Amino acid sequence: MRELGVGEQPDKVYGCEVWRNLDWLNDDEKVYLDCSAHPNLSRSLSGVFDSQIAGGKQYDLAAEGRRVANATFCESHACDTYIMLNYAMDLTPLIKDKSLDIADFVAGYIKRFEESVLSNIKRLNG
Repeated sequence: MRELGVGEQPDKVYGCEVWRNLDWLNDDEKVYLDCSAHPNLSRSLSGVFDSQIAGGKQYDLAAEGRRVANATFCESHACDTYIMLNYAMDLTPLIKDKSLDIADFVAGYIKRFEESVLSNIKRLNG
């Protein structure tokens, strides 16, 4: 596989997670991908995996439900801005700096999330 030249690299690279929905990222580190404009397209794309859906797992409904839930839960103290929302993480640093290790990169997010959770618990505990 040939390596992309500087002019051929994308400006941004985002990663999404299906199972955990990036719950291990701090909210201020999540990239919000607004999926509100074309719900029919989202449904059609989910329907492509008919073999999984026909097997008894309602991935299509679950994925749409999660996007709606994300739109509601993304901001706890304001009216909803989005109708449907996916979370992503910015992976761009990994393509801009080839010396970065992906495991260390992800571990940094996890460490910051851990610090945030522990800080909130200590603050609430007095």
